[in-house]
Amino acid sequence: MSGRTLYMQQRYYEPVAGRFLSVDPVTTSDKDGSFFGRYHYANNNPYKFKDPNGTAPILIPEEVGGRMPLIGGRNLDGTPYKLSIGEAGANLRAAREQLAAKGEKTFQTYAKTNAKTSEVYCGRTSGCGTALENLANRDASHHMNDKGFGPAVLDKSSGNAAAIRGREQQLIDANGGARSAGGTAGNAINGISPANPNRGTYLDAAKKEFSQ
Repeated sequence: MSGRTLYMQQRYYEPVAGRFLSVDPVTTSDKDGSFFGRYHYANNNPYKFKDPNGTAPILIPEEVGGRMPLIGGRNLDGTPYKLSIGEAGANLRAAREQLAAKGEKTFQTYAKTNAKTSEVYCGRTSGCGTALENLANRDASHHMNDKGFGPAVLDKSSGNAAAIRGREQQLIDANGGARSAGGTAGNAINGISPANPNRGTYLDAAKKEFSQ
């Protein structure tokens, strides 16, 4: 399964990171906001839920029309393939276990949203676990938790530290900019200082890796 990005329910899904690569609408059907997160499509469980418009997860029956529904995707060479939901789930688990077993260090970006002020704090982390494990370790004692910011939501995961460094700055800029620069994001300062001589290198790496 390594290297495959799944296409399911009109969204691209990265099985190693365990996250969708596209965002939901801003609205959410969740009344208390606990599931608010624009990458939290289908409760982040596309094998169990469907979510046509990105706002209301619906449980998928174990069988649809007498057989398991198929999920389409493409191999690295561009050729199409199809998997049943059960097969995709098994492959996802195997990919996560393989990554964790290797103990390779990876890097992640994430966002935390303040439900009251709508401010978004963006950051980065790293570790030798899966992307979600690294994120959970970082979020457990995050300094923004006591300031009303919700759980961290995974944005990108990569083995390229420079690309993640640049991606963090992209996220800060996309969410209003750092307050030190007169912005409205939850970040007090930029991820990369304007005076940092490597700023361009980091941003270029992010654009190349994530095409943004």
